[in-house]
Amino acid sequence: MAEFTLSQVLEATQGTSAHTNNIKFLDVSTDTRTIESGFLFVALKGDTFDGHDF
Repeated sequence: MAEFTLSQVLEATQGTSAHTNNIKFLDVSTDTRTIESGFLFVALKGDTFDGHDF
């Protein structure tokens, strides 16, 4: 996956941030077991688990 910035994430999700928008991410993951340095974690809520708990 190509590198992307927080600014791009905020634009795509119509979100806001209290932090600087020039933070760069190398990849995205919804599974805390696969997180590596530079990854963006996206918490998803499912029938069994809620990613916000992690």
